[in-house]
Amino acid sequence: MRIWKFILLCCFVVGNGNAAFAQSESLWTYRAEVGTDFPVMIGGKIEIEGPRRLLLSTSLGTLPESYVDTINAASEGLGWYSPEVSTLISAALENSLVWRALVGWRPWKQRGFHFSGGYTLVTLGGGLSGAELVAVLTGQELSSGANSERNLSVASTSHMLNLELGWSWSLWRGLFLRTSLGGAFTVAASSVITPQWTPRPRFESSVNELARAGEDYLNETLVSYVHTGFLGISLGWEL
Repeated sequence: MRIWKFILLCCFVVGNGNAAFAQSESLWTYRAEVGTDFPVMIGGKIEIEGPRRLLLSTSLGTLPESYVDTINAASEGLGWYSPEVSTLISAALENSLVWRALVGWRPWKQRGFHFSGGYTLVTLGGGLSGAELVAVLTGQELSSGANSERNLSVASTSHMLNLELGWSWSLWRGLFLRTSLGGAFTVAASSVITPQWTPRPRFESSVNELARAGEDYLNETLVSYVHTGFLGISLGWEL
């Protein structure tokens, strides 16, 4: 009997969720959410649903270092790049700000299913990387003006395209749960690598050359290999 009660409760929750979304068929509906798209971001989201169930949303959050580690671990496992490359990517992206804008559609008024696509900006993060690591990855000669104890500041901005499928369940009086599956794909990147010391004049050109080579290498790597699937889960309130 307990199993049947549990099944009936689940059916009630799903059914109630579908009906709740159907009530807004001819109205503008506003929703606010907090959650995560693992391993892309943690943050908040505002969504507007129009009369024909068209969806417009924007999200703002952060990319934690642990999420970057997850992306790197998957890429290493697939043989896309080495642990040394992972170290440079982590330095470039850790704790970045993530902004997303999506357009979507909920095809059926009696169901919580939706799909969407759009743009993601990953920027304003970064950290330090050893000059020796950048020299090894780029094949540049490490001059006396950039010895192994020197650090470089590394920061990147990534432009990504997003696709996702999701489902929403109404829980209680406007409170709802949303889950999604999707992918984020880097299509462009720009990086800035800056020495954290002042080179002597005779070494300045070689240090700048090392930094430029590192920027080019990082940009190419991000566009070629930093793509990831994600699992989203969020809790929201229909306003």
